Amino acid sequence: MPPDFDAYFYAKTAVVMTGGGALAHGITPDRRVTGIREVTPSYLHDWGVRGVIVDLDNTLALPDDLCPTPDGAAWLGSMREAGIPVVVVSNNSRERVEAFCRPLGVDFVHKSGKPFGRGMERAVEKLGMPREQAVLIGDQLFTDVLAASYHRIRCVLTEPVVLETGLFFRLKRALERAADRKGRK
Repeated sequence: MPPDFDAYFYAKTAVVMTGGGALAHGITPDRRVTGIREVTPSYLHDWGVRGVIVDLDNTLALPDDLCPTPDGAAWLGSMREAGIPVVVVSNNSRERVEAFCRPLGVDFVHKSGKPFGRGMERAVEKLGMPREQAVLIGDQLFTDVLAASYHRIRCVLTEPVVLETGLFFRLKRALERAADRKGRK
């Protein structure tokens, strides 16, 4: 193992995952919040944001839940009230994402292929505005933040609603923490 594995991993991940291409901001979010409710309409307005692309699981709702968390529901209501369009973008199936979004009257993109798939482009098209006026809000560095960077969209990283306990997610979160420490230096 290289002496500074974290730095090595961070550099190699950025090059390998992008084919060596440039990212707008790597895997460093533009801003960080502890929860979705911190991203208020005035917060977005002050930043020049007119539309929001938002992750579903662990950002608006508990993983696989069909209803938003109380904070997620309040946040969606505040966006609707302020006239700020929202598109949910998820790597989940159509059935899962539609079952969550349709009752709430929220547009969505399912099987988005985050971070590099075409789903982010479809979400920007659904917002009907230039990407410079949009923001992506999500809880994961290697999907949400990387997707925003790759697609040249501003990004807010929120803490996950819950920490998943499965082995895959524990490993993924550990790698994210290591990469995030290097990204902050």
